[in-house]
Amino acid sequence: MKKLKTRKDFGEKTSSIYAALTHHMPSSEHEKARRFFLQSTTARVTILYIMSNFFDGKSFTATDVYAELSPKYGSKSSIVNFISLGLKKGYFCFEPCDKDKRKKYLFPRTEFTKSWCQFISRSEGAPIDDSVNWNAVCARPKVC
Repeated sequence: MKKLKTRKDFGEKTSSIYAALTHHMPSSEHEKARRFFLQSTTARVTILYIMSNFFDGKSFTATDVYAELSPKYGSKSSIVNFISLGLKKGYFCFEPCDKDKRKKYLFPRTEFTKSWCQFISRSEGAPIDDSVNWNAVCARPKVC
């Protein structure tokens, strides 16, 4: 990864982040997803937690999310409401554990993951490769 050294380097990175935050997505569904995860500071921190753990292949529950983030990054109720809204809008889903059906793991849905990847691509100023294997990128880790 290129190191930031000059004013121009910092300016390019700032412009990329600005473009990612303000650029209209290719479809209304992508635009709705972007507005969803940028709606508040709590939402931004929560989605970064969810997506970073997802890409690291970690399984986690909604309880894990608010136990980690609350109260420092938002109240338990605001994090629970964000996750509930994501479930309602179809951005997230729960997958029950095979061994203990009471335990439900939280995952982003495939279309939301693709929207997230487009956002990250814009914020980094790096295009998504045409040969990306979306099945591998969006695959859920094994639960239980």
